[in-house]
Amino acid sequence: MVYRVGILGLKGHQGVVLNSIPKIDDVALTAVADDSEEALMRLKKHPAVTSDTKFYKSIFKLLEEEKIDIACVSGTDGERARVLLECMNRGIHVLSEKPLTITHEVEVGELPLDKPVDELLNFVNAVKGLAECEVPAEDCFRVTEIVLKARESSKIGKPIKL
Repeated sequence: MVYRVGILGLKGHQGVVLNSIPKIDDVALTAVADDSEEALMRLKKHPAVTSDTKFYKSIFKLLEEEKIDIACVSGTDGERARVLLECMNRGIHVLSEKPLTITHEVEVGELPLDKPVDELLNFVNAVKGLAECEVPAEDCFRVTEIVLKARESSKIGKPIKL
């Protein structure tokens, strides 16, 4: 199986994922979305891009038209939570810098993670079930606690375990 990756936004640390894609045999860059035509043009020269990679000016249009297994969410802080929720509602595994949550107490806030999971290979192996995701247990607890609180407030759907 080839894991299809979508890059949703070019405003963050998407380079970590992009630079890893050519090094992993069963991962392909399927599509990229960003509202900057200039950023999309620059990216077309990246080694992860193939003739099959599609480019979009809208993240939500990409999600409507493309079948992706993993989303690298690298947009702006203001849109990240909405994009993460949309991906989760579609059953797409997400890799995001500065994971965000929506809670009853705080509209949008960063989760208190000391070390982001930023290695695509580790993430893909976790998705495959071959390895555990390298998030410390105490951070997983904090993430779970925040997600459950948000769920109780009816702000998001049922939490999904990767």
